[in-house]
Amino acid sequence: NAFHSAAVSRPQRGGGPAGVACCATRVSWPTSALRPGSVKPLGRTRTGVQVLSGPADGAGREFPEKLAGVLFDMDGTLSDSESLHWGAYRRVFARMVPDCKANPISREFYNANMGGKTKMNALAEVLPDASDDFKKQICTALEDEFNILAKTDLTPLPGLTALLDSLKGGGVRMALVTNAPPSEMTFGISCLGLVGRFEALVPSAECSHGKPHPAPYIEGLRRLGLEPGEAIAVEDSLAGVQSAVAAGLFTVGVTTSRSAGELEAEGAGL
Repeated sequence: NAFHSAAVSRPQRGGGPAGVACCATRVSWPTSALRPGSVKPLGRTRTGVQVLSGPADGAGREFPEKLAGVLFDMDGTLSDSESLHWGAYRRVFARMVPDCKANPISREFYNANMGGKTKMNALAEVLPDASDDFKKQICTALEDEFNILAKTDLTPLPGLTALLDSLKGGGVRMALVTNAPPSEMTFGISCLGLVGRFEALVPSAECSHGKPHPAPYIEGLRRLGLEPGEAIAVEDSLAGVQSAVAAGLFTVGVTTSRSAGELEAEGAGL
């Protein structure tokens, strides 16, 4: 399908394939070098690769001349699991934080304040006066509630399995890079039937920082033994796109929770 074509072959000047299924609504392939001054150095990775911040105008990175790896986010990218996380937040907040002014949690509030973030980071912003112990209790309740919903409602996005098969067949290495807790990551890929599909599993808990910091994607590249110019990232959240672009990766945006315009504004190239 069109998403597979975009992922495994270099796009031609003048635009990529039209009608990208379930992952983007507009194709914008950057085929020329980044303009001078459009990126700002942030430092170097542990492998010595310079890490750049996102371009000021929102343009994406250059698509690799030869694609060697794809680093996937999990929630909202492999499946529309963000809807289930939203449902978990609605139930847990109604039960444990009934006086929260945001109740009942709307999808817009979830997208703006929780989506793509670690649970503790999201709760630190939404419930700044809550103790760490209480926030940890909420995190446990959220994970339990999500697991209940996922057992019956979590399914892969259309075309995902075929895409993973094609990438593997083409010798493209794959990693999963997520802000989800390790136990939730393991549970999620099991529900989706994706155990053993990824060469590297990178929960942000094993990194110095979570997304939107570039650390998770830098670690994913390190575990695959690849440089940023050899791989791409696939993301659905603003924090995730920010993380991947800051790590120097061309990023494909999946519009399960954010619009194409919002993702492109953070640096998604497709």
